[in-house]
This record gives sequence, C-alpha cells and structure tokens, in this order.
Amino acid sequence: MVQGRRQILNVHVSKWKDIPADTLLDELADRSIGFSGADLKLLCWNASMNSLRRTYPQIYGSNLKYVLEYDAIKVC
Repeated sequence: MVQGRRQILNVHVSKWKDIPADTLLDELADRSIGFSGADLKLLCWNASMNSLRRTYPQIYGSNLKYVLEYDAIKVC
C-alpha cells in the first residue's frame, strides 16, 4: 500500500519543475495511511497553492491581475 501511495504521489508531482526529494515522498506515502488517490492529489495541490501564497501573498488581497514568474515559485 505504501508503494501505491508513493506511485500516486509521483504522478501528481511529475510535472513540477522542482520535484520533492525521494525521502520526502517516501515519508508522505508512509504517513498518509488511509488516503485515497483524490486525497493525495489534494495534498499535492495544497502544497503548490501554499507555495504560491508564500511567494505572492498580495494575490489574495487584491483585485488586480498579476503577471507571475513561475520560476520563482518553489514548493517546499
């Protein structure tokens, strides 16, 4: 089961510019007992959204349209 969750995580982070370390993905797979594929997808989505908010906090406090530098956004 851990291996299955790890494979699902690999699918969801495969298109990220900076893919998380294998040790982090192994730990996430180990700690996510009972998570479905949709739960793991949401986990990855939340990580990317948190990094977006960390890099561009003004996005959620403004009605302006921003040009984002995608290279500046790092998921950690």
